[in-house]
Amino acid sequence: MGGHLLLELIKYTLKGLVWLAEDFPDDPRLGKRLLLIGAVLSSVFFLPGGPASYEDVALVARYALLFCGAICGILGAFVFFRRFVWWRQEKAGSGLVNLDLSSKRNISGGNGVSSGSEPVERSFSDDWFD
Repeated sequence: MGGHLLLELIKYTLKGLVWLAEDFPDDPRLGKRLLLIGAVLSSVFFLPGGPASYEDVALVARYALLFCGAICGILGAFVFFRRFVWWRQEKAGSGLVNLDLSSKRNISGGNGVSSGSEPVERSFSDDWFD
């Protein structure tokens, strides 16, 4: 029974990560807020303890706040990581977008076959390294 529950938990965790990658907003203000909230919630874990009669409840609350703070910090970092990746891709450019229509291989009749019946010998270096 425990194995089945663990598999279901892993399945729903992976579904949540897929949702996060596709639908999570990438607003920098949201990222800053999440990082700040995560830092505040996590810092509660390191505060000195209260009275001994509340020690068990306080320990559970501290770990819960630490967990929530870590989740907020990870989500905030994810916002900025995704924005960085997109910025990097835009800066690098893509070879698929750039078309050089004046190159030899894009001129009509440059497909390796002459207007007659005999094939034209062409090498790989003729096409790609002009």
